[in-house]
Amino acid sequence: MEIAFASGRLARVSARMTMMGRDFHDFLTLVRDGAEWRIVAKVFSYVPRKD
Repeated sequence: MEIAFASGRLARVSARMTMMGRDFHDFLTLVRDGAEWRIVAKVFSYVPRKD
């Protein structure tokens, strides 16, 4: 849904996805380590799908 950069080394991602019969909303904090981005924190919430 959204990627917000605080600097060239720190970013926040907001994502939504559906899997295993649930709708998830995730917030990820990423830190750049050399040429790669690494997830250092993940917080999520989900609700069962009403299919």
